[in-house]
Amino acid sequence: MQIDHWIASWQEFVNPRFEFCEPTEQSTSLESLAGEGFSARVLLVRRAIGKHRGVRTILVAYADSLRASGAALHWTADVRDALPEPATADIYLFLNITSASLDDCLRFEADDQYCRKYVRRPNESGEQFLKRTFLAAPVSPRRVGGMSDPLSASLMQAAKVHGWFTPEEQMHWRQALMSGVKGQELAARILRNASGADT
Repeated sequence: MQIDHWIASWQEFVNPRFEFCEPTEQSTSLESLAGEGFSARVLLVRRAIGKHRGVRTILVAYADSLRASGAALHWTADVRDALPEPATADIYLFLNITSASLDDCLRFEADDQYCRKYVRRPNESGEQFLKRTFLAAPVSPRRVGGMSDPLSASLMQAAKVHGWFTPEEQMHWRQALMSGVKGQELAARILRNASGADT
């Protein structure tokens, strides 16, 4: 079934701080509220550890057309009406519309009536889709090491243009800029570093 294949394409990338709950009588009952014309699943997710592990309800819908997606929105409203407070605050719709354009997807996502919506965009992989949701995994340590803060990136960019802006000179500028001093004192500190004097 297409909906199961779509869920499997992003479920493996879920942040490990979340875990999916086993289907319950309530989740089965909520699935039964779905009308004709689209496939529906109810996934319950909670934090894997901690005292307050509140359950979030993810409504997953797979529709072949924009018209069928309208039925999925009605289902979302029915689920919201069926859930007790405060569970209605943690409902999310993950929607895959086969024939939807990017504009259609953005329009659906902009409307937060009933719940927060995430719509699969054309040619978007499961991993790319998940990265836009609250289930996204944090940045891996491998990527953090490769990222630069804006100041370091600017200094490295300047070094490409000015051959005299060596790594040592960049470090002096960085220390001066991060020192908290301003105005003439900052300029004097940078000039002293440039002339080779002690700061």
